[in-house]
Amino acid sequence: MEAKAIEALLNAGANLAQLDRLPPGAVSLPQLWQVIGTEKFQAAPLRHRRTFTTTRLDDFMAYSKPRVGSQSAIFIAPDLSKVVAIINHGSQSKPDWGDDTAALEMKHSPAFRALQAATHRELSQQQLIDLLEDWGADGLSALGDDAVPIPIPRAIAAVRRVKIEAKAATTVEQGTMRAARSSMEEIEATGADDALPALLRLWAPMFESTDPRIVNARISVLTGSDKPRFALRLLQLDAIQQEIAREVEAAVRQELAGVDVFVGSSSFAG
Repeated sequence: MEAKAIEALLNAGANLAQLDRLPPGAVSLPQLWQVIGTEKFQAAPLRHRRTFTTTRLDDFMAYSKPRVGSQSAIFIAPDLSKVVAIINHGSQSKPDWGDDTAALEMKHSPAFRALQAATHRELSQQQLIDLLEDWGADGLSALGDDAVPIPIPRAIAAVRRVKIEAKAATTVEQGTMRAARSSMEEIEATGADDALPALLRLWAPMFESTDPRIVNARISVLTGSDKPRFALRLLQLDAIQQEIAREVEAAVRQELAGVDVFVGSSSFAG
């Protein structure tokens, strides 16, 4: 017998002798062997493996309801960025592969997206006017310092005519509509007929497929240059998101009863 053949037999015998020391689910193969899955050649797959994604809560429920069961699990991200149903999650004693999933990617509504985008930069007078004009008919309103509503046309006129004034002062004051430049000179921003809004209030869904709610944004006038600039700051955003997360969790628990629901995320650690 040739030396190469004898060597191959010896190697194969060594591999066989080591099989009883391999962990469950592992196999020892000679070099250059190739494992080919035959599932793809069959008329149907051996099990379901799908990834369904939507931005609509109703469609997520409709897809998940007939598929989830006692071996499924649902994970809701605390910031509502994603809700994932792992249909074949399995249990602690009988784990499954977790590769059949449905995902709800929560998407901000157009109105809230516009308001949030405005908070990420300083606004000129025209940009603030555009925001009021674009969304004044879709749930955006303006309020004064005393929380009294200001009609959108009047608020726009006040923003358009806002001016920066310098005057002598002996005190330094920091407020929503004024900021001190030095101890002897006070810079004050004023609008025509005192209708300059101090607060923007949005009544609209924060996320698509959720109920509308109030979102407030505080307006500050920046007086560091000759032309006024505006800054918006969303108020109690985290609290609002937590409230919506609880509502989504309650809706999921009610519609998909019997399925374990967790607030958090999960990933396969294999």
